[in-house]
Amino acid sequence: MNGRRLVAASATMLALTGCSAGSLIPGASPSPTPEVTYDSVTELRDAAVEDGYDCPDWRQTNVVKNAAQSGNCSSADVFSIYLSEEDAQQTIDGVKSLGTEVHVLTGGNWIINAPTAELSSLKEALGGTIVQYSGTVRLIHSACG
Repeated sequence: MNGRRLVAASATMLALTGCSAGSLIPGASPSPTPEVTYDSVTELRDAAVEDGYDCPDWRQTNVVKNAAQSGNCSSADVFSIYLSEEDAQQTIDGVKSLGTEVHVLTGGNWIINAPTAELSSLKEALGGTIVQYSGTVRLIHSACG
């Protein structure tokens, strides 16, 4: 199992057991679960495809504002990575004002905007947090409560 998969699997286990590594060891202090990051948008896409995501027509477009790289598998999704977690969060904050309903999976330095039905299985495989916006942000699923 490679390092990315191990971190993602650990994050999933930690979410099921109380959200922090410290909670698995009696008397240990809770610590936040590290988010998986990716060096390229193709690495993010490859991780999603490895876990069963259908990507019939990959195109790296690099058109997402503030993203280091971006691309899509179809007209129904957008994959993007950022130079930092803060840049990804700024993009999430900026989408709040769109006024249309959007569902994304976000974690570390990446965001996947895909059909809602796909996000749950992607979250299971990659970790992260599913966020829904429709004028205001409402958290649906988080790795930590």
